[in-house]
Amino acid sequence: MKNSLASVFVVIAGTLTPAAFGLAPVLPLPGGFENEGDVHVIGVYEGEYPPGVRHGHNNHPQGSVKIKIAQGAKPKTLVLTSYEPVLWKIDAPPGTVVRVIAAGYHKQEVTGLGKATPVTLISHAAGDADYFYAHQKAADPNADAEEAKAVKEQYDRLEKRVKQLTGRKVEQFQGEYAGTLFEIR
Repeated sequence: MKNSLASVFVVIAGTLTPAAFGLAPVLPLPGGFENEGDVHVIGVYEGEYPPGVRHGHNNHPQGSVKIKIAQGAKPKTLVLTSYEPVLWKIDAPPGTVVRVIAAGYHKQEVTGLGKATPVTLISHAAGDADYFYAHQKAADPNADAEEAKAVKEQYDRLEKRVKQLTGRKVEQFQGEYAGTLFEIR
């Protein structure tokens, strides 16, 4: 009996870690979060699909979104969010992207960065309890109260998670339902 209780205690004690709760660890870069540049968030519901491809019930193909960062842009932490799976294609001068956090309901993927740039992927599909996404700050003025509340809750969750993950507030936000290309200057 003693061994059984000890085993149960060990299992329970062993699960009390961030990973056990589905929380993705994000640590500051050397020098701390304050050296990670402005926090720029890009949110979409879905990316661009090839001709004839659409998402639907139990069908979630990966779309793509291009991000072009201008020459001379200040260093940035990019937070990329989408409900649907997205391949985020980043075109940026060296040193302008210091960290990427890609989050969504479905799995996200990031390309176009050097191996030294940290990328954190967070999604419900990967079992992360702390996933988040938003493609708008506020609902359309014609939205009903329920939709307006849902949109506000999504964006509020995004802001909260960005603060937790980066130690900083969202400084810029761009969002579209179906994203194709975003430019950052």
